[in-house]
Amino acid sequence: MPYAKNIQDPIPGSPMLGLSVGPILLFTAHVGFPFHRMWLYLLEDQLKGPSSVEGYIRALRRGCRCLELDCWDGPNDEPIIYHGHTLTSKISLKSVAEAINQYAFECSDYPVILSIENHCNVKQQHTLALIMKETLGEKIFTDNVDLDRTVLPSPEFFKGKIIIK
Repeated sequence: MPYAKNIQDPIPGSPMLGLSVGPILLFTAHVGFPFHRMWLYLLEDQLKGPSSVEGYIRALRRGCRCLELDCWDGPNDEPIIYHGHTLTSKISLKSVAEAINQYAFECSDYPVILSIENHCNVKQQHTLALIMKETLGEKIFTDNVDLDRTVLPSPEFFKGKIIIK
């Protein structure tokens, strides 16, 4: 398994958009407002309930700025989102990405952080990256952040951007 030698370097051969880990970790540590874990796509019970893209839409419309995507191998080499190893229903990554693209900045220009919990095989990781690139396009933050700065970038710096960690 390839790995980055330095935290600022992208993982060699990684399909995850060529983003380096450093700025993302620095940004999430800098934001300063609390994030709590919740399964946005689950409408009821986290062990056997139904899932829906509506949970993501509802969270974004309420101003949520950090979303977790539990990505797993799906049929036809298309990644799916579900609460793994449970009886919850599954939703397509593509439908979630489309909803994020449409609703991410409806109520706030501040950045949206996508925390991808990746359980996909390498082939579906490439599909995952392609779906994100094609669906979210220029909204994805891909620039380098000057790590020699004495002050970390503020959320203002990332307005209108989606950060994938």
